[in-house]
Amino acid sequence: MDEDYLKRGLSRRVDSAFEGFVKDIEKMMAVMASKGMLNSGNTLIQFEQIGLASYSAWFSDVAQFLFTVSGGNESPVRILLQYASDVLIDRIRNYLLERQKNTGAPEAVGLRQVDSIHIELLNRQIALIDDFEHGMAGSDKLKKDPLVSVVAHQTNSPGAVQQVGAGTFSQTAYVQNCGPLGRTAVPHQGSSAHLR
Repeated sequence: MDEDYLKRGLSRRVDSAFEGFVKDIEKMMAVMASKGMLNSGNTLIQFEQIGLASYSAWFSDVAQFLFTVSGGNESPVRILLQYASDVLIDRIRNYLLERQKNTGAPEAVGLRQVDSIHIELLNRQIALIDDFEHGMAGSDKLKKDPLVSVVAHQTNSPGAVQQVGAGTFSQTAYVQNCGPLGRTAVPHQGSSAHLR
C-alpha cells in the first residue's frame, strides 16, 4: 500500500468535494437572493441539505477509492479516511459559519443552524465509517475492481495464453496455439474417406 499516494488522492478529493459544495451553496444563495428569500429559514435548511449531500457523495467515492487502491479496509486505511473526513467536515462548517452571516437571518439563528449541521455531519461520519469498517459504502458492498482481478489471474497462471481468449479475445494467442493443429490436420484432409 502506497500511503503517500492515498494521502494525495484523499487531499485532491477533499478539495474537489469542497469546491463543488461551495459552488452549490453559492448557486442556491444566488437563486434565493433573486427571489428575495435569502433571509428565510429555507436558505438555512438548504445549507444542511447541500452539506449532507456533498459529504455523503464524497464519502462514497473516497471509500471505494481507498478500498480499491489499498485492497481492504484495515485500521491504517480507516485512520486516513477519518482524518480526511474530519478535514472536509471542518471546511464545510467554517464556510457555513461565514456564509450564514450573509443570509440576513439573525446571527443566533444562523449559528444554531450551523451547529446543527455540524452535528448531523458528525453523525453521518460515524455511520459511514462504521459501514466502511464492515465493507459497505452506503447500501453497496465495497468491491475490488474486477478487471484488476482478472488480469492478475491471467498473467499469474501457467495457462495464461489460453485464458486470454476467455476474456478479451486475442488473435495472437489463437494463432500460436491453434495454428500448429491446423497445419497438421490440413495435409491429412485429402486422404480422409469422409471428405472425398
